[in-house]
Order: sequence, then structure tokens, then C-alpha cells
Amino acid sequence: MATRYENVIDSWQNNTTASNAVLNGSSNQVFENWVVTMLVNWHNEDPVSQLELDRNQAAYEHRGNRNPYIDHPEFVEMIW
Repeated sequence: MATRYENVIDSWQNNTTASNAVLNGSSNQVFENWVVTMLVNWHNEDPVSQLELDRNQAAYEHRGNRNPYIDHPEFVEMIW
């Protein structure tokens, strides 16, 4: 979500109580530190599976775009 909407996500900060809890109001980090930590930990503990690779391919065939974090899991550590 942050990668796709990085140019507008900073304006979502005050939309809801839930968005305030996880978004930090910037377009460069996007999430509060605790959210980044949680998502990176989740990524490391649950590597990309064949099911996710297959779903990413099916999404590409249907929509014409891919999830870069499925194709390149190493991007998580490089970006976040």
C-alpha cells in the first residue's frame, strides 16, 4: 500500500482513528515505527510461498501489475 500510494498516503493521516494509529503523516516512512518493525518481522518469519508466487502471477495476468515484494522479497530490507 505504501509503495503504490506513496505520493498521496501522507494525506490519509487524519482520515480515521485507525489510520492515525498506524500512519505517521509522512510520505517517506509512511508508517509508525512499531508498524514497520511488525511488518518486517512478519516478512522475515513468513517467506514468500509458492501460493503467493502463483497468486502474484494470476494478478498480473488479470490486472497487468505485480507485487514487487513477492517478486523481490529482498526489497523489504532495502526499503524498510
